[in-house]
Parts: sequence; C-alpha cells; structure tokens
Amino acid sequence: MHWDGDVWAKWHHELQRQRAAANTTNPPKLDSDPEDLLTPAEAAKVCGFADSATVSHYVKNPPEGWPDPDDWDELPTRRRPKWKRWRLWQYLADRKGRGHAGGRPTGRRGLAYPYQGDERLTLARQAIAANPGAKNAELIPQLQEQTEKTYSRPTWNLVLKSAREHPEE
Repeated sequence: MHWDGDVWAKWHHELQRQRAAANTTNPPKLDSDPEDLLTPAEAAKVCGFADSATVSHYVKNPPEGWPDPDDWDELPTRRRPKWKRWRLWQYLADRKGRGHAGGRPTGRRGLAYPYQGDERLTLARQAIAANPGAKNAELIPQLQEQTEKTYSRPTWNLVLKSAREHPEE
C-alpha cells in the first residue's frame, strides 16, 4: 500500500484536531495551519488554558505526553520554546484524564473512625481513663509532653474527641 504523504498528513492533522476538540472542556483554538510554530502564549490558546503559565510550567515539569519544543527563540534575556500546532493537537487528543494529579487523597481511606491506629489516640484514651472528668484543656498539656513531636491544641482536641467517641479499638 502507498499513501500520498501530503494527503495523509492533512487527514491525520484533521483527525488530531477533532480528537483534541472532543477531549477538551475549555474551548481550544483548533484552526489554522498545523505546521505553524507557536509561542507559549499561543500554545496556551490552542490548549484552552487560561494563560501561558501552565505552558511555562509544563516546559519545566512536563505531564505525560507533553511534547518537547520543536524550536526555540533566542531572546536577549532567555530562550522561548515553540511548538508545532499539530503536536499540541496530538497532546490534547491523547492526554489521559484531566483534573488534579496530586495532593492528598480525599477522605480517610480504610479507617472506621478518625485517628484509628494512631499512637496519639492510645495516649488520649489512657489520659481520659486516668482522669475521667477532665476537660480537653486540662488533658492537652499532659499529652503534649508525652510525644516527641509537638502537635497543636486543635489536633489534640480532634484526637481527644475521637478517643471519647471510640473508647476502645
């Protein structure tokens, strides 16, 4: 089988443009010549980003599939990357799910109640058992002395609350 390279390239660029449009919630800029070299600001528009800060961040910490720059502008104070439009379309079309990639997982996974299995909860239960009528404000200074790391009063209040609600493992 043989394909006309120009016909195939036009077909492939159009396929990437359509797939990019389907995978983007912000309206990306999916027109113009696929071979144009774009600055970070123009790349942000193509990708549907609010501004070029995301693109600048991607140059230093690229997400999976982010294309390497095709060229660089040599400016008096810095180098500015440039990408071919079709490579950005390809990134949009192929990128995995969108949204937050990092941070803490939501909720307490696998715990029946807060601080379950935490040594601070054991200390709090012992302090409550030794002083059944004591208020949190009276127990916290004792508890803070029993740990190497210093935990805040609000943290100890939460640990004590959990110890009172769940007096046993």
